[in-house]
Amino acid sequence: MAASSGADAQKKRRSGSENRQQTAKFQMRMTAEQRIALDEAARKNGFRDAKELVMSRLQQDLAAAGLAAVS
Repeated sequence: MAASSGADAQKKRRSGSENRQQTAKFQMRMTAEQRIALDEAARKNGFRDAKELVMSRLQQDLAAAGLAAVS
């Protein structure tokens, strides 16, 4: 049992900041072709994935509009 309780404690320490900070979801529908194009655009612009691209652009737009920045 000591081994499993140690593993449980290790998992709890690695919960990550996403669990604490990002709790809301936003979903949108698009065609498979649109998703492929979005993923390709993200990679071509140096982003890891489509989410990182969208969040970056959203932060820029909110800042330009004088609204609170998204973290």
